[in-house]
Amino acid sequence: MNKNAHGMAKIIQAPTVIISSPLKRAYQTSEIVASKFHNIPSIVQSDDLLPETTVQKIIQLCKKYSPQKEIMIVGHEPILGKFLSTILHQKKQSMYFKKGAICGVDFFAARRQKSELLFFIPPKVLRSLSR
Repeated sequence: MNKNAHGMAKIIQAPTVIISSPLKRAYQTSEIVASKFHNIPSIVQSDDLLPETTVQKIIQLCKKYSPQKEIMIVGHEPILGKFLSTILHQKKQSMYFKKGAICGVDFFAARRQKSELLFFIPPKVLRSLSR
């Protein structure tokens, strides 16, 4: 994850806040990612990102934080893929995250417009950027 996070910090702007599942590995991932940015984002733990959460809870979490902040979510599959497929108005789940993958979304759920996928980068590409 160190290499992934280093590559990530080269190509994306630092989020204002990282919202993480409270489970140990997800939170450790949040700490690694946060440490790679010059402007280190704060990390907030949320039970709404536990593996058994619902898409609706993640949408509410995004609505709570996204109007004034650029957020990063660190959570678990398969729920993050379901969440992304839902906000992109896919008829069935078509988005899946490998461990360490990232995506950027312009989140419009609060205004009932379709969210827009800005990028989706697999871990292999992020690792290659860390060189």
